[in-house]
Amino acid sequence: MPAKTVVIIPTYNERETIAPLIRAVLDQQQHLADFSLTVLVVDSQSNDGTRESVRQLSEEAPVQLLELQERGLGLALSRAQEWAVQRLGADIFVQMDADFSHDPSSLPSILREIAQGNDLVIGARYIKGGGIQEWPLNRRVLSRGANLVIRLLTGKWQVHDWTSGYRALSAGLYNRLDRSAIAWDDYTLQPALVYEAICKGAKVKEVPIRFVNRQRGESKLSAASYSVNILRHFLVASLKQRLRSSRRAA
Repeated sequence: MPAKTVVIIPTYNERETIAPLIRAVLDQQQHLADFSLTVLVVDSQSNDGTRESVRQLSEEAPVQLLELQERGLGLALSRAQEWAVQRLGADIFVQMDADFSHDPSSLPSILREIAQGNDLVIGARYIKGGGIQEWPLNRRVLSRGANLVIRLLTGKWQVHDWTSGYRALSAGLYNRLDRSAIAWDDYTLQPALVYEAICKGAKVKEVPIRFVNRQRGESKLSAASYSVNILRHFLVASLKQRLRSSRRAA
């Protein structure tokens, strides 16, 4: 039986891209005989017709809409992850952006690595074969800097792209995670989840992707608060890990 695979797409005012993106994701089903795709759009108070577009598609395709009153990428993702596993019975869930920054044609290569026994597969920009197109310098510096800081603080050099939002996770790993350790409402949830997965002994694999800067709309990322939260989370998390290690060694 094909693995039930839920593709989570968080949205906030993405009317221009969401319907073409959903169709492009579902078109990948022809390359994925071992996976059964469902798209779960989690929307946070869009007022531009995004929800209406998703509802219309849901009448003819395996698409569901989860509507939230709260805002925040981390909150949207955590609610959608729980919904995918507990309500939709997902064996695997995938996360990707709604603006075509993440190429749907990379989905088969990501899911093939899950089929090979990996628990978490990250679409990585910072490994051989990966890259970024048309990103402004300030975003490049922020992304590279965040990844370097995380690697320095954790000592986990095997992961190169902690902050990528294109990833697949097995339900088995999800059920082992301590969700209180990754309870962030913003983008910090993304790298926090990777670290929690590593701490739980997950098999983590990176595959190269080409990230393309959004052509419409604006990023919802607040660089200042994100930077502060990254430092806060990984300073505390790395300290706790060192304390646990020292106690085991004593």
